[in-house]
Amino acid sequence: MSAFHCKHCGKAIFRKESIIEEVNLWDLTEYQAHCYAITEAIELESFRRYDASLHEGWYCCRFIMMRMIVDKFGTGDKLLVYADSVVEVKDGEPVPKQQGPSHQIKLGKIDFDQVVHHPEAANLQDKLLVVKLGAIWCPPCRLMDRVIDSLKRKKRFA
Repeated sequence: MSAFHCKHCGKAIFRKESIIEEVNLWDLTEYQAHCYAITEAIELESFRRYDASLHEGWYCCRFIMMRMIVDKFGTGDKLLVYADSVVEVKDGEPVPKQQGPSHQIKLGKIDFDQVVHHPEAANLQDKLLVVKLGAIWCPPCRLMDRVIDSLKRKKRFA
């Protein structure tokens, strides 16, 4: 027996027996929006709720699960979980946790200027500041996370 856990915080999301099928919502060449269609989540009421025009969604630390309100992918009322957000863990084994991208800060409209123009930013005058605006549920935005991480690893910016 096993369960799928959030890669970032380790929270249990769903059990393997809940998988109905695997679907690919988007094909963006470098990013495949591969999802598990599941029947139920573990403690759905413990997740934070996020609704958009096309779906209702739930997340712990990152966007994990959605159900389409406007069924543009032909997935019906199934719960969909992004495969790149979870890791399968056998019962009784430790849950691995990953850290998110380094120096990543979530900004709201109130604190954006405060962070971008912080006095410590003067020490970074010769560095590139990357500000990515996007949505955690959006496959093209998720692709950009990978691109930014790749550039960071290649030392294109600090």
